[in-house]
Amino acid sequence: MRDSWYSDDRDLVKWGAVVYLATREQLGAVVQVAMFRPGKRVTLDTKSGMITVPEPVWAHFRDLRGIRALGEAVGLEISIIDDEFASKQRAVYFKRVAEGLRRVRGPKVVLLDPDTGFEPGKPNANHVTSSDLRTTWDALGAGDWLLLYQHRWRDTRWKEDATSKFRRACGGADVEMFRASGSPSDVVLLGARKVESQ
Repeated sequence: MRDSWYSDDRDLVKWGAVVYLATREQLGAVVQVAMFRPGKRVTLDTKSGMITVPEPVWAHFRDLRGIRALGEAVGLEISIIDDEFASKQRAVYFKRVAEGLRRVRGPKVVLLDPDTGFEPGKPNANHVTSSDLRTTWDALGAGDWLLLYQHRWRDTRWKEDATSKFRRACGGADVEMFRASGSPSDVVLLGARKVESQ
């Protein structure tokens, strides 16, 4: 996720679904796999010349780790895997993600948080692949949930197609969809609970 897209209406849907699910399922931990990609720093044109936005301002509006305060407010432990993501190194990245998830004790929700969700064709840094999702799924314990942030594709059947792809990557698990009742209507979260037999 690009830090410049942090804290928009889609994040309200995303984190609303995460907190709802964790509360409903009585899961105390949330792990966000941020697939972090730093954005370009904003500059200001002043009478003294070009300046970069001061670090405290940038940190206040662009710090992904700020989500931990939400966890404190709702009684969840939110941790973030915020290693920088590069598409060409995705296998290495997701291997490290899997290793990190195996160290988290207790039932949890894991949020895969790419910019746009599954790739509709050829993947780039905005996307997660079925292989990435399967690597993450395989690292989960029984009772854990996996959520995927999914943005609309140009295809009108995008929700159905993304759900089918998610189900296959999760070994045929039942999939639950979370979405806004109004706007924004261009994102959903797809979720599945891992059971012992999978």
